[in-house]
Amino acid sequence: MSNDFLSKFSGKNYDDLLEKGKAPSEAPPLSKEEGLAKSDHAPFPSTRQDSPPVKIEQNDHEELLVEGNFADAAGNGPDLYQKEMSYTSSRQSRPTRAARRYEMDDEYEVDPTYKDRQQKKRRYVITGSVLALLAVIFLIYKVTHVKLPDFVGQTISEARAWGVKNSIDFQMEQAFSTKQDINQIVSQDKKANKQIRKGSTVKLVISKGADPEETLKLPNFSNLSASDAEKWIKENKAENLTLKKEFNETVAANRFIRLDITSPGVTEKDYKRGDKANLYYSRGKEKLEKNIEVPDFANKPKSEVETWAKRNEVKVTYTEQASESIAAGNVISQSVTTGEKVAKKDQMEVFISVGKGVSVPDFATLSPEAAGTVPGLTVTVQYRFDPNIRYGTLLSQSIEAGKQLAEKESKNILVVYSQGAPYLKDIRGKNASELAKYFFEEYQSRGAEITYETYWVDSSQPRGTVVEQSEFETIVSMTYHVYIGISNGAWAGAATINPPVDPVTPEGGSASLAGVTD
Repeated sequence: MSNDFLSKFSGKNYDDLLEKGKAPSEAPPLSKEEGLAKSDHAPFPSTRQDSPPVKIEQNDHEELLVEGNFADAAGNGPDLYQKEMSYTSSRQSRPTRAARRYEMDDEYEVDPTYKDRQQKKRRYVITGSVLALLAVIFLIYKVTHVKLPDFVGQTISEARAWGVKNSIDFQMEQAFSTKQDINQIVSQDKKANKQIRKGSTVKLVISKGADPEETLKLPNFSNLSASDAEKWIKENKAENLTLKKEFNETVAANRFIRLDITSPGVTEKDYKRGDKANLYYSRGKEKLEKNIEVPDFANKPKSEVETWAKRNEVKVTYTEQASESIAAGNVISQSVTTGEKVAKKDQMEVFISVGKGVSVPDFATLSPEAAGTVPGLTVTVQYRFDPNIRYGTLLSQSIEAGKQLAEKESKNILVVYSQGAPYLKDIRGKNASELAKYFFEEYQSRGAEITYETYWVDSSQPRGTVVEQSEFETIVSMTYHVYIGISNGAWAGAATINPPVDPVTPEGGSASLAGVTD
């Protein structure tokens, strides 16, 4: 409807109107009869006055313009007419639902791609939301997780520094390892390069080094060169096996000379990683010329010897000794005599005084009684049974004879003498409560395994008194067992001369064995 109305003002139609002298605004007004024909009511009598047109609004937003002003005899005609016209127009001009649908079909066009575009828009929105959610989840995961490195071969301090930085705790445990050095990481319970949550705990196994108690099968070093021997020592972590080189007139350079195991009682077959040993290889023939004259260092300060040794590249070892005549810090003697010539790298020993001291005697020349009265020393004398060494012979002394003990050194010395073969004394009359202490002090503490076994005996002696002994007042072996009868006091106060004897017991005593006391 609107399209038909507007078409009058466009193109050729508008030009025709202009030619006829009729502008759109000058259209002829409806006649009174035509206006009244649109209404079912009769017109009200009225007198037309000049007044602006009356606008009547309808539900479908159309406007009806009525010219003139109508009034009835009472003066209220125009208002009544306007109300009647408004009601009539609204009833007659309201379009039906079908008419409105028809008009909408004329005024609007249906877009066939609208539905697809709406679905595509929804897909874009859903996809964007999912991607945004995944991005947030990924960001949270990256913030709360960290990539675990491979700590194997690294030190504990390196791992802890990384753990503090990345909020990771470590649980440590130690184990022996030949692949990693001490305090290096042997393994970890979580795989390297794996993402783990911050705040979690990683278990690490820390190396304690190679097991010192592991038995090593020593190779035949005579078939190995010096470099091969060093390689074997390094691979097997045999750090207590020291390779040394020395000049040798007969053995070619870098060839094996000898193996010295310094740990007591250890052989090549039962050598352990913790045992100490020296492996000697040849440096070949010595080519250095002995052209360095050794001066007399007697009573000279130690600093003078050090200066001379450094200037001439001579290796000097210093040994401290007590001296009655040489001041502390000065030279007592030297291993190379004055005026003798040495070469570079040669070794010599110089003895340095530590002041006045006490000389340790050879206790083998002293009796056990005299050993405890040596002036300046605190001597503890002990005895040990030894059937092969006569009584009073020195077995050992804790400090070697001839050593000078300085003022600051300990003066306590332990000396042990032989007591010969064990002698079993008569202990009848002792109380049973004294037996354990007696056998320990008299025999077991001195190396003899003399044990005893007790049994009860009917006797007039007080209960607990030793009344029988299987052996006494005789020499016995280093390992011996003696039977001892203990009175049970059954005949105490009775005048019995010959009590009955049980022939089953070792010495004719009566009663059964009471047990063994070691």
